[in-house]
Amino acid sequence: MNVKQLIEKLSAYDPETMVIRSGYEGGVTEVTEIDKRKIKLNVNPEWWYGNHEIAINDTDRFDCEAIYIV
Repeated sequence: MNVKQLIEKLSAYDPETMVIRSGYEGGVTEVTEIDKRKIKLNVNPEWWYGNHEIAINDTDRFDCEAIYIV
């Protein structure tokens, strides 16, 4: 996905929406999609994990919705 395509997709969302990505594991890859996800904030204290976690299913408790860039 290039910058133009990414801007197009992101412009469909509220500009105040949080944007998240995968946590530390190494390596990089190009963006292939974006998706809205429900997340739980500040649940991982270990430095090697991202601070937040994606809610597993619709009944899982979550704190907010965010745009997940894959």
